[in-house]
Amino acid sequence: MLINYLDNRIKSLNREQIDAYSRYAHALSVSSAIGAVSLFFAEEELLGVIFKITVLLLVTAVLFKFGIHILRGKK
Repeated sequence: MLINYLDNRIKSLNREQIDAYSRYAHALSVSSAIGAVSLFFAEEELLGVIFKITVLLLVTAVLFKFGIHILRGKK
């Protein structure tokens, strides 16, 4: 349902807007990857750090995939 909504919204955008949204999604994925790497140096208990790193890496993968999906819709 969410994917269909986003696909419909993407189809109504022009080329510059699609490029901007794609760059934004990729920038957010890089930011979450940097956050995951920086958690290695946190002084918390190990299980909590592993959970946070896993979540951030999942967010990284989803945002990167979303950025690629947006670019594929480009005409």
